[in-house]
Amino acid sequence: MRMDALKDFLDRADERVAIPAALGVFAALALGAALLSGLAAGPEPLAAAEAAPESVPVSQGGYSFAEGDASGAVDPAELAASDLALLGEAPADLAADEDLHYRVRTVVPGDTVWDISIEYGVSMDAIFSMNDIPRARALRVGMRLKIPSINGILRTAKAGDTPLSLAEAFGVSPERIVAANRLDSVEVALEKGRSIFLPDASLPRSEMGERTGDLFRWPYGGRITSWYGWRRDPFNGRRVYHGALDIAGVRGSTVRAAMAGTVSQVGFSSVLGNYVTIRHPVGGYSTLYGHLDAATVKVGQWVAVGQGIGKLGNTGYSTGPHVHFAVFKNGVAINPVPLLY
Repeated sequence: MRMDALKDFLDRADERVAIPAALGVFAALALGAALLSGLAAGPEPLAAAEAAPESVPVSQGGYSFAEGDASGAVDPAELAASDLALLGEAPADLAADEDLHYRVRTVVPGDTVWDISIEYGVSMDAIFSMNDIPRARALRVGMRLKIPSINGILRTAKAGDTPLSLAEAFGVSPERIVAANRLDSVEVALEKGRSIFLPDASLPRSEMGERTGDLFRWPYGGRITSWYGWRRDPFNGRRVYHGALDIAGVRGSTVRAAMAGTVSQVGFSSVLGNYVTIRHPVGGYSTLYGHLDAATVKVGQWVAVGQGIGKLGNTGYSTGPHVHFAVFKNGVAINPVPLLY
């Protein structure tokens, strides 16, 4: 029976499988036997990679994520009405023309904004602004990102804005703004608070630096002895707020400008010792460098990023050689760490 079945199979298979004569009879019989064995055994089980995955928690940003869900594909049936608009139909206040549409991309383990921008061929600026991502490190597994089909950024219109004024401010085509947002003319007054897509525009340098974490260069490559935030005072042990980073090192080492700007103050105080402040031309930022052994710049001097501005010291309210590095935005101290590279 087995030989009859084999002969039968080979007769039928002859129309579908061309067996080279060079294989010979034994090779043909072996091939047929293998195929019959497979038919008798039924379909093969799914390969390991295709099998239904187990839920494997991934430690990232506090999310418990199943590997089986790690897909950028989105089933429209699972989306809410608000999500469906992201697949091609623009929100009411942000119409799309033939050059502008949106796709949804689910963040999976290992993704970065840079990787996703390369994958879709759009700028990081576009992804940051379209999804209001404040920091690159804020990307989390499971987030659904809106990916525009063309480069550009999303802006909120202010009182008095027109397509023409926005185009001049960002160096892009006013006609492209009109087309992408279905506006009447380049001089139409935009409603305050309306979302406007600016094709081909980029985020300002300071804003992009805030999001990517490369706005300021480290002023000195030493050891952090005190972070930004609450701490115990090194002299009296009281709980006080420390609005800067303390970076310890070798006395006399060069302290460098964290960003290009104009030296606005050079002075001495009983707390900061010798200090230098620099006013930067973007984002309302300024930086302060305290406890210097000596300043090597003068008020009004323009300094480049990385240029030496003083010598690391132990002057003022200090327990050892270090630089007290503070960053201010519009006069308010902020945590420098997310902005340093």
